[in-house]
Amino acid sequence: MKNSSRLFLFAGLMTALPALAQENAVSEQFSQTLLTIAIVLGILASLYVFVLSIRMGGGAVAGTLLLYGFGMLSVVVSLLSVTWLKATMGGYAGIAHDMFFIIGFILMVLGSRKVSRLIS
Repeated sequence: MKNSSRLFLFAGLMTALPALAQENAVSEQFSQTLLTIAIVLGILASLYVFVLSIRMGGGAVAGTLLLYGFGMLSVVVSLLSVTWLKATMGGYAGIAHDMFFIIGFILMVLGSRKVSRLIS
């Protein structure tokens, strides 16, 4: 199976899955499961990017990967603040979510700018 057909199959499954969760309790459990998967994948992806950056041994591309890694990790922390840490953070969970989300995207934009400077 080619990569494009695998991607199409995956995208089709991800769009069909919410339609399968019709009841409220099932929908809530399904939502929590997807969120947990997103958090775990985000942590693993960030760690992988950090490992790649360390293997490069420095330089402009390694610095770019560090920015991407910290950006992705910041987005994961924003997800954690509104899910698992919401009970301990109280009313500050929403503020922490928004701040870490914004910081994550800013870091990834800075990484993209660094890549564009390397290419031009």
